[in-house]
Amino acid sequence: MSTIQEINQEYMNVVSLEFNNLKGQTGHFSEHQGDFNPDIDSINGKKHKAMKILAGYLGEAGTKFHEIIKFMGQPDMTIPISVSVSSIEENVDILGLFNSSALQMPGPILGGSIGTSPEIDVLEEETFIVVYFWRWRHDYLWFYIDGGKGVVITSNWYHA
Repeated sequence: MSTIQEINQEYMNVVSLEFNNLKGQTGHFSEHQGDFNPDIDSINGKKHKAMKILAGYLGEAGTKFHEIIKFMGQPDMTIPISVSVSSIEENVDILGLFNSSALQMPGPILGGSIGTSPEIDVLEEETFIVVYFWRWRHDYLWFYIDGGKGVVITSNWYHA
């Protein structure tokens, strides 16, 4: 491993620790709404910054899914996807996650009817989306995963 790879690995470990420490904290936008917490709720607050850094490293096509789990922990939500359609938007539309006002947004629009699944419970061959909440279902980072290859296809943010 080169010195640059060692530095990147050490940096990722520090950012990962920061994110995972903040992941369980409550803020204004949390599922169980609490007081405004600048570390959690603010744009460019500690949690948002950590997630942006992790997304920059882990969100590239071809990144191994196990690397996402290694650095970000279990996702807040896992959504199995039909592999019989040709695009992310078609997959998401089949699940009824898009609403008409957000059809131009990439990635899943999460509705109240989708259950959370903190443990990954998809078949190895399935394609799926994993979601990490920044500010609950208000703003989140998603990764579209090729289950057969175990790699990221694409990723992005949804901001309400």
